[in-house]
Amino acid sequence: MRPSEWRDTLVVQIAGKEGKPPSIIELERPQGGRVRAREWPDGEWTLPARESEPSYQDWLARFERVRKDGRQVSEGNLRIRAWLEGRA
Repeated sequence: MRPSEWRDTLVVQIAGKEGKPPSIIELERPQGGRVRAREWPDGEWTLPARESEPSYQDWLARFERVRKDGRQVSEGNLRIRAWLEGRA
């Protein structure tokens, strides 16, 4: 794959905790306030991803809830916010 074919995405991993499975989320650049994403809810790359396109505010709220729940997130709040707002 050539660099011109690489996708411009941010991958965020959420650790599992107490019956909640880990997740791997691939976020594309926001367009028109929406963020196209692919998610592997059991942290398993070999299974088909679940695709969605929520607003960037929905993603910010989700990552905030996950952190409040005490789960580890692979990227910091500032990096995720900058990405979702199109500044990173």
